[in-house]
Amino acid sequence: MKVSPRTFMHLALGLRILLASLWSLMLCLAGLWLMVDFASRFPAAAADFRLAGIILFCFGQFVFVAVVADRLWPRASVRITWPVHLILGTSAVGGVIVLATGLLMQS
Repeated sequence: MKVSPRTFMHLALGLRILLASLWSLMLCLAGLWLMVDFASRFPAAAADFRLAGIILFCFGQFVFVAVVADRLWPRASVRITWPVHLILGTSAVGGVIVLATGLLMQS
């Protein structure tokens, strides 16, 4: 059986979207889990767990926007997509810096 290049490209795109969606979902669920469950289990470090959860959630949203949404809508306006990428990426990286700084200052 011979597969045409066009069919192969569609299968590859579908697989990429599926895997990136699962990756994004796992990051977002882990972030929510940290914010809700771990923050209530460990009240002394609740702020750290909430910040870590927000960071994971931002990374999950960034993965979805950068990998899935950009593949599904390749002709979307850069004036719309660029600020979304910038806000999510900056929030995630800035959160990592704030969390690392706070953890280093505690020890």
